[in-house]
Amino acid sequence: MTSPAPESLPRDQLRGFAARWIGQIQRGADIFGMMDAAAHPDMIVHLPAGAIGGVAAWREYGEILRTAFPDLTAAIESLSVADDRILVQLELQGTQTGPLDVLAPTNRRVTSPAATVCRLDGGGRVAELWVYLNMGAAIFRQ
Repeated sequence: MTSPAPESLPRDQLRGFAARWIGQIQRGADIFGMMDAAAHPDMIVHLPAGAIGGVAAWREYGEILRTAFPDLTAAIESLSVADDRILVQLELQGTQTGPLDVLAPTNRRVTSPAATVCRLDGGGRVAELWVYLNMGAAIFRQ
């Protein structure tokens, strides 16, 4: 799977994007839906299970998590900007009231660390997104 060609952005533009993105998350915005305006249409998303393409696939992944954890929230723990990438460490919390893959609902509150790395293209849109998250392991652990 190929992604839009990398083009480096000025550091202040990356920080501005990161600040807007983080602000939306902290205000409780839908972390999956907000990618519609921010992403390149051919964005590549790297998930633990493999790469998926496009904003629609990202929204579909979001729907899976939202079905399992309708009250899902994200708290920012740290943010770093380097070259053409933004690294965000998060803590996700939600109550598993729906199925997650083969895991039946537990009706328990789950907390999981997560991280995302996003690479922006020259137009300031997300070209690639890496997601490091394992809610299934968090369910078993808790």
